[in-house]
Amino acid sequence: MAHEASGYLTKGATSGELYDAIRAILSGPQMVMKPFREALDRRSMRRDVIWPHESLSVRELGVLSLLATGRTISQVVKRLKLSVKTVSTYRVRLREKLGLGTTAELIRYAVDYQLVPEEPMTSR
Repeated sequence: MAHEASGYLTKGATSGELYDAIRAILSGPQMVMKPFREALDRRSMRRDVIWPHESLSVRELGVLSLLATGRTISQVVKRLKLSVKTVSTYRVRLREKLGLGTTAELIRYAVDYQLVPEEPMTSR
């Protein structure tokens, strides 16, 4: 049986905060410390839209990021120690998942959604 959390406190919570949390949980559905509640509220305000890139795997995001910084397939292969076929498959999968037709559109998408690292990656 799965259980949901009814509250959240940090290790640094005072005994008074713990007491208040227990009382809040017993009287209501949830209790979350103020800093976390504010962060969750900010996140929920932005969560009315789910962007296509949020469904990408970590590896897909890595490939997208490298391609968006101008890396060629060969450079991505070398950097990630993958085969050309694997990186090409990731590129096709990225275009499908994001609904894009070309690598140029992938790059534009990554730039528009700030998925490109700020610091240029060095080739290795």
